[in-house]
Amino acid sequence: MNIKKFKSVEQAIRVNTFEDRDYILIRHTLQKGEEIKMHYHKKAGEAVIFDSGSVIIRVGDEEKTINFKKGEKVIVVKFPSKLNHWLLAKSKISYFVLRDRKDRNIYVKGRNK
Repeated sequence: MNIKKFKSVEQAIRVNTFEDRDYILIRHTLQKGEEIKMHYHKKAGEAVIFDSGSVIIRVGDEEKTINFKKGEKVIVVKFPSKLNHWLLAKSKISYFVLRDRKDRNIYVKGRNK
């Protein structure tokens, strides 16, 4: 799983983008227990930017729990195109999704958890 830490959300966005290129930035909020169902994108890669809360992330066959404590750095998890990914909020969380192009979610049938 590609996970990197940054000092701020601004730095995370700056490092994960190129000048003069269009991106899609989406702000999500999930309540404890809510999930983003398992899905992938045919063409778009994503960088998910977390700065608080607790979340379980699955990318492909790898799963990781991220628990933030006050004052911790921003964490970015990259989801390459064509790779299944899923999120489950263990607490209320707000985060950004930075997509490198417009693409639709293709949901994967079957068990997510």
